[in-house]
Amino acid sequence: HSNVQDIKTILEMPEWEDDKFKGLLTSNIWISNAQDIKTILEMPEWEDGKFKGLLTSTIWHSNVQDIKTILEMPEWEDGKFKGLLTSTIWHSNVQDIKTILEMPEWEDDKFKGLLTSTVWNSNAQKVKQKIHMSYWEDPRYQHLLTPSIFSITTKNITDGIKLLEEYRISEYITSRSLRRDQGKQRALINYMLKHKIYLIVEDENTGKKKLNPMLNASNTELKNKYCININDIYNEYSNSEPSKQGGRE
Repeated sequence: HSNVQDIKTILEMPEWEDDKFKGLLTSNIWISNAQDIKTILEMPEWEDGKFKGLLTSTIWHSNVQDIKTILEMPEWEDGKFKGLLTSTIWHSNVQDIKTILEMPEWEDDKFKGLLTSTVWNSNAQKVKQKIHMSYWEDPRYQHLLTPSIFSITTKNITDGIKLLEEYRISEYITSRSLRRDQGKQRALINYMLKHKIYLIVEDENTGKKKLNPMLNASNTELKNKYCININDIYNEYSNSEPSKQGGRE
């Protein structure tokens, strides 16, 4: 945290007249001391176009040495990694970043689409864990291999697939359907079956079968669009037995 002299020094820095640094003036700047801030602002790397997107206030989560080490990583010369250079990178530490970039799995075509900045939502161990889930060997679930997978816990992925397998509709699973607590998702499914609402419907544009949009909706959307309060139905519907028909249209 900054002392009085540091605060004065920081506020008087001439760099704040440069437009590229103005977004850094937020309250979390006080995590860093004046010397570190000055060193960071003076780094020549900010003249390189590929690094300019990293100049947001999240940079103050990292120290000078870590920032320098990250910017100097040779992997940024590889085109497949350039999409990872966003400010969310500062939520990760140097070792995690290095481990993730060096993973040989990125040479596998089925994983290349995962290389976006959402990968920084997970640490190296979790990235490896998600990539090596046995479900990806099953063609029914390979469509889930999108960047959003790193925003979903492994527990929700596993529980969500198992849940829809119970109702014999797992081939229609979506990433969005995995975001809700799967105990509440079970309650919603049973509520829908009780009220004769199909779990699988036909897409109006393509004519293909798909998961009912209710199962992809956020809890807020459920309430506002469908007048369903997930918390209200949870206790009543969470323990029902799976339907053998799976609610297909």
